[in-house]
Order: sequence, then C-alpha cells, then structure tokens
Amino acid sequence: MKYLTGQKANLIAGRIDRREFIRRAMAFGMTVPAALSAADMAMASAPKKGGVLRTGISGISASTTLDPATDDGGIAPFIFGALRNNLTEILGDGRVIGELAEDWEVSDTADRWVFKLREGVEFHDGKTLDADDVVATINYHRGEDSKSAARTLLKSVGNVTAEDSRTVVFELTSGNADFPYILADYHFSILPLKDGEVDWKSGNGTGPYVFDTYVPGVRATGNRNPNYWKAGHGNFDRVEFLSMEDAAAKNTALMTGEVNCADKPDFKTLDRMAGVQNVRVTELPSTQHYMFAMHCDTAPFDDPDIRLALKYAIDRDEIVEKIFRDMRPSATIIRSRHRTGTTMTSCPNVALIRIRRNIISKRRGIPALTST
Repeated sequence: MKYLTGQKANLIAGRIDRREFIRRAMAFGMTVPAALSAADMAMASAPKKGGVLRTGISGISASTTLDPATDDGGIAPFIFGALRNNLTEILGDGRVIGELAEDWEVSDTADRWVFKLREGVEFHDGKTLDADDVVATINYHRGEDSKSAARTLLKSVGNVTAEDSRTVVFELTSGNADFPYILADYHFSILPLKDGEVDWKSGNGTGPYVFDTYVPGVRATGNRNPNYWKAGHGNFDRVEFLSMEDAAAKNTALMTGEVNCADKPDFKTLDRMAGVQNVRVTELPSTQHYMFAMHCDTAPFDDPDIRLALKYAIDRDEIVEKIFRDMRPSATIIRSRHRTGTTMTSCPNVALIRIRRNIISKRRGIPALTST
C-alpha cells in the first residue's frame, strides 16, 4: 500500500501522468477497473488552480523589509513560503528533505557536506539558479559584518565553495549531523547573485509566487509563478498577506470573508469560531515548540544544580492549560546540538518543586530562586 500511496502522490503532483499511474498500479497487482478507479480518485483530490488566497497574519511591522537576514519571523510566510526556497525543507512530520538541493552527501565525521542542486530551476527574472547564488547567500549571513539574526547558526561553517555550477561544498569546523535542518531555517532562503551582491530588495526568488507589492505594516502580495519548478504547488493565481495584529479583527475578517485564513488564533475564542458558519478550525500536528533557553556558559546557569532547580520550578502542564487552553501537549524539551540550552522534564507536585528548588539553591550558596 505504501508503494501505491506514493504513486498517487506522484500523479497528484504531476510527476507522472494518468497512463503511467495505471501502468504502475497494474504492475503492483491491481486489476484494470481498480487502477482506473484509483487514478480517477487521485486526480479528483488534486488541488485546483486559480483564485486568490487572502491571509491575515501578525508581524508585518512598518520596519520589516524583504531582507531575510533581519526579518524577525512576521513576514516569513511571504518571504520564505511564497517568494523563495531553501536548500532543504522540513516536512510536517519533522523529516528533512531536499528543496533546491536534490541530494547531498556527508562525510563520516559530519564536517563536510556536499549538496547537489536541482537542474533547471529559475529565478522569477529567468536567471538560472547556480551554486554561486547559494554560496553568496550563505556568506551574506556569515560574514564578519553581517547583521543576520541567524549568523550564529552558521558559526561552525568554516568555508563554503562552489565546486561546479550545481555543487556546493560546506566545510564545518566540527561535525554536525543536524546541518540540513539548519539550512531549512527561513533566514537562509536562497537569493540571486547580482553585480557581486545578493539581491533581496527586488523580491526576486525561485518560489511559487512572483513579487508584486509590499507595503510595510499593511500588506504583501504576489502572483503565481507560471514556471515554478515544484509540481503541484503554487496553485493560487494570487496571494495576499494582510497585516492583522488584533485577534478580534482577525475573527471578524474570517466571518465576513475578508480573509480566507489567519494565523495565531486567540485560543479563548476558538470554540466559538468553530461554530460559525463557513469557518473551519483546523488543528494540525507540527514540530513547533516553545523552550526556556539558558546560557549554560554564563552564571548562574553554568551551574548544573541551578539548571536542575529551574527544571523542577516550571510547571509546564499548567502553562499548557492556562495559556494554550490545552491546545498543545507538554513534552520534554530536547536539547539541540547547535543551541546552548538545557533539557527540562515536568514534575506535578508544586510543593515538592519549591522545596527541591530552594534546597539546591541553598546548597550552592545563593539566595532562594523565585518565579512568577
């Protein structure tokens, strides 16, 4: 069944046609009528092209630009999801796959990564993507004078070079098995190289939508890229991202049809919104998580006992219940290899939390820690 599911996905994405699907389904053991029916059902579920998608989002501030180095995440759905692509992408189930990179190889020590670019990918202006664009984009974030918010994520990159027009080589100062995940960060969307510099101002990219307008603090719009390289994606004729910071305004816009979807819903009103005609609340699992980060090389967090005390001081189940209205489960926070942090686990007994926290604090000779 897994094979057949994959072939249905290929048919929907346009990677194979109906005849090829039927041929493969029959080779898999299906009868002719069953293969024809499966093909019809798969094609009926394929997305239809056309229409305008209007989305209400938070974070399009008046100071936000199209520069991925300085973007704080508010306009990321437009920059990252619509205009541009990355070398890699992270799927909803947490797996990392190639995006602009069709494949990669890694050394046994995970300190040398070789990425092979997809052939024939073009920017919106017709320029063919090549390795020099990738090298220039990465160096834009890791240069000595770079103001990129993601510069620290590339701290281990000692050198990045173009071996040929479709091959990019990363030499790391230390091994990192998570490196493909880092390259999926929205800051590292690939920019075209123009006159010796990366061009972020024009909005030119390899993504499914071509830049149309951007009014900081108001809206961002794009039109469908007719030459988009990723089959089955970029199906709307036009996308519009409208700035909506107020949760009540988003709800009203959804109910009146001003927007088709909206981000960052108000958990307090989700139940009521779910009962509104023509409004659907969809809950999808993801790998998004919230963490309490500590600088483990800075006092007092360089002391493992202090970190242990804070581990027991935080009642995550209460946070989930009161802030997220039970919309998200609490879970152990996994320490990432490329982040300075600590792992926390939950403890349900608040009294025990406080006692243990203060015992550890006194043992280390510092005042009792308090939390609010």
